[in-house]
Amino acid sequence: MNVMRKIKILLISFILIASLNVNSFALSENDEEVKDVSNAVDFCQEVSELTEAHQLGSERLLIISEDPIDLSQCEGVVKAISHGDVFYVVQFDSSKNASSARSIILKQDGVESVEFDGAMSMGSAYSADSRHYYSTDDHYTWGADCIGIDEYIPYAGNGHGRTIVVAVVDSGIDEDHVMFSGRRVEAYDFVRNDNMPDDENGHGTHVTGIIADCTKELSNVRFMPVKVFDEHGEGDISVVASGILYAIENDADLINLSLGGRHSSYVEKAVMRAFDADVPVFVAAGNEGLDLYDLRVCPAHIGRSITIGSIGESRARASYSNYGKGLDYMAPGTNITSAGFNNTLETFSGTSMAAPHAAACACLFLNKYGDLTTSQICSLLTRSCDKKSDTKLYGKGIINLRNLVASISDQNVKLSYTSCTYTGKYRKPTVTVSRNGASLFKGEDYSVNYSDNLNVGTARAVIVGKGSYSGRAKKSFKILPKGTPIRSLKPARRGFTVKWAKQSEKMSIKRITGYQVQYAQNSHFTSGRKTVTIKGYKKTSKKISKLKSKKKYYVRVRTYMKCGDKVYYSKWSKAKSIKVR
Repeated sequence: MNVMRKIKILLISFILIASLNVNSFALSENDEEVKDVSNAVDFCQEVSELTEAHQLGSERLLIISEDPIDLSQCEGVVKAISHGDVFYVVQFDSSKNASSARSIILKQDGVESVEFDGAMSMGSAYSADSRHYYSTDDHYTWGADCIGIDEYIPYAGNGHGRTIVVAVVDSGIDEDHVMFSGRRVEAYDFVRNDNMPDDENGHGTHVTGIIADCTKELSNVRFMPVKVFDEHGEGDISVVASGILYAIENDADLINLSLGGRHSSYVEKAVMRAFDADVPVFVAAGNEGLDLYDLRVCPAHIGRSITIGSIGESRARASYSNYGKGLDYMAPGTNITSAGFNNTLETFSGTSMAAPHAAACACLFLNKYGDLTTSQICSLLTRSCDKKSDTKLYGKGIINLRNLVASISDQNVKLSYTSCTYTGKYRKPTVTVSRNGASLFKGEDYSVNYSDNLNVGTARAVIVGKGSYSGRAKKSFKILPKGTPIRSLKPARRGFTVKWAKQSEKMSIKRITGYQVQYAQNSHFTSGRKTVTIKGYKKTSKKISKLKSKKKYYVRVRTYMKCGDKVYYSKWSKAKSIKVR
């Protein structure tokens, strides 16, 4: 009996210990640490695999935090991954646990946003036609002619000899289409988790085809098809954001996002990461025909996105095109013919078709100028625009590269100042040339030559157009004689005597002609002022009389020089006041 009892006790103890070990292991699994994945490709693959295994977005939290997150108080954690200690994806075993964890994490230091994963979709496109592909020297999209591609192409050139990579974050690409022959770079399919982003929907192929068509003469423009949407045109926010990060860290020069959905801080952070890396992001405005900012259409409403609305062949805004705050530019989007499956052409309408027209323009700019900042690319787009009075509907205007193939004299040319003081050195006022408020690039778009800019007189700046700008513009500016300060001011009966510093005989090749004394009873010299001219540069004083006694007067002095038939005056000295006796 005692032996059997001991055996039972041992068995019970073993079972209890085993049970405790199992529970301990389960707790450890539930309290899993965050796996930091520093490489964007690996992070994106992890997210994609997670999405494939768990389809419910309400069970997954997307977190932006500058500090490490703490999941120790959260129940039901299945997997947690992070990238760069900023982007976090946490999968839970139920929507209830995810919701509870959201409230806990939001209270933690450094956390910027916590949201449930959800659906995004590529921009809806309206099919109008389909026909077989055939070879032609013309562009398939009428938009290429509308925005002046062929007029600008000769100036885009291949002078910088660099490869320009456009990441199209969409439904993939039909890489067998002849329009993409030899122009695809390595990319990734985050739907199937492989490096073959074959398009199962057609949207990504059509969007990429527009860029290919507009840049057909630039074989160095290549495409990175980042597949984030399935055959139904659907994809999760987490996957879209991951696709953007993939494009950034795989050296894309620009990104096209013909997609949209509800506001997502997670996607916004990814877009901002692109702009921080100076990778411009071109975004479709959306096809609801409503105010995109009120709708909070993401990523179109993000302030730093380059948001593109759609026009038709009449160059009027398409009725479906979203508008409002955040809209930047308009481009062709209605009845756009581009690549389809199996070497065909298809015609679609939508702001999805407008965005790649703008992205194609950016490719031309990069080809012409070499490395450009996002700000410089936007500057070029802005000065290319045909402006419209209704900025709410048209943003900065309709993109038209013909405006970049123009005479320099038709631009807004300004000097930093139109008059300056003689110093004995050549004076060179800064020249700025702009259109639509956006500056041209000195050295690339124009050069400046100065003449007669050493001595007192009228000097000139000649602005010469370069590249796609032609002709000359001339601007004049004056070089004025050096002024002189008042040395003393003494009262007299019903007057005063003013003395000033004598000008050096070496102040110019020509001596000054003389001086002027001006006085008035108000400090601004706006009324009742009198001016007395004194000839001869050697004079250093002047007595003024016949003034009103007991009154206060303000006095100032300047020099002047006669050059030919013109007289040039210096700036007035600092005024001094005196009360006459």
